[in-house]
Amino acid sequence: MFFAVTTSLNSPAMLFRSSLLAILPVLILIRHPLNFKNYKFISTIFLVILLTYIISWQINGQSLGNFLFGAYNRNIGILALLGLFLLTLESADYFSKFTKKLTKVFYATAIISIIYGTIQVLDQDPIPWEKGAGFGLTLGNPNFSSSLLGILSVIPLSYVLNWEKPYRYLHLYAYVALLVLILLSNSSQGFILYTFNLIFYTSLRFDLLHKFLEIKRRYKVWSILGILPIMLFLVLNKNFITYLNSTLQINHRLEHWKMGYRIWRDHVFFGVGIENISRFSGEYRSELIRSWGQYTHPDKIHNSLIDNFATGGVFVGFAWIVFIAYTFFVIGKLLKAINLHSRKMSIFVLISIWITYLVQTLFSTDHIYLMTIGMLAAGALIGIYTYEVKSLVRNNFAKIPN
Repeated sequence: MFFAVTTSLNSPAMLFRSSLLAILPVLILIRHPLNFKNYKFISTIFLVILLTYIISWQINGQSLGNFLFGAYNRNIGILALLGLFLLTLESADYFSKFTKKLTKVFYATAIISIIYGTIQVLDQDPIPWEKGAGFGLTLGNPNFSSSLLGILSVIPLSYVLNWEKPYRYLHLYAYVALLVLILLSNSSQGFILYTFNLIFYTSLRFDLLHKFLEIKRRYKVWSILGILPIMLFLVLNKNFITYLNSTLQINHRLEHWKMGYRIWRDHVFFGVGIENISRFSGEYRSELIRSWGQYTHPDKIHNSLIDNFATGGVFVGFAWIVFIAYTFFVIGKLLKAINLHSRKMSIFVLISIWITYLVQTLFSTDHIYLMTIGMLAAGALIGIYTYEVKSLVRNNFAKIPN
């Protein structure tokens, strides 16, 4: 999918990539049939989302092409979504047994991204992509390319912290190279995700959260007294607030979120249809959005949760929330049994990738490639829980099998 680019080289349209996502999982399903009974709950959630979008397509009079293939340059239509859901279940079936294979594939993607990103930074790319504010890899936008690098940065980080031989310095080089490319992308999204991954994975790897809570219990008063002045300084410092708003474009995102709420408020139950926001956004824009000029019909809300409510109403919105909640439930169960597991480092990596992807969706538009990576990680975690942790509880095994 990384190399799935269209013949129209001047525009990184996603149609070819979404077509692969629609077709390949079906071919895999034919070759390796799934036992959907093992995933009743998840399959029901996915089915609710798909059926709701079908109803929404009919209610809103959405065009068939837009419904099937999605909006231009996004292309997350119903076919791609069906493929993504199938791929998630297939990941649960396969990568639950071969977790390290998935992390190695992700690492290979990170290495390819470093190489291709370096070529683009040096302006040696033979493909004449549209030039943006920074390099876009094959994702078409510096925000998405830096987010990809930030999400995948946890993999070399895991090797660095484990200090594994004989390639310890190469892992460190890859980790630093990802940071350099993120900084050169002129996008703050990747840096946020890179930093989040560093903090989150380190806390998992060294059980820092548990240690912090122990310290907090002992020195609760001193912790509060130490943190409060820092928080007050940041809140009251106008320069910091201005810098934060400028870097993260908070006001712009808030305007999109408000617009998404206004769309959902008028289409509560079934939304406006998958990938169909641009058809309605013109009439729901605020005066501030109108003042931005040529940006007349936003097609995304810059928050996937609000996006799901706006496009699919309460059924899709709450189904997505339930899926997220269930995945966190699975992660909680895995963390309780993690000390018994021989693959806990790769499980930590997959947890970090899923949660970092989720963080990205809360302040940015979704991207079909980032979605695939996030859902592959979530599927593998659900599979490990389904096949290993449940059996551990049922049979009271002393150790989860490798």
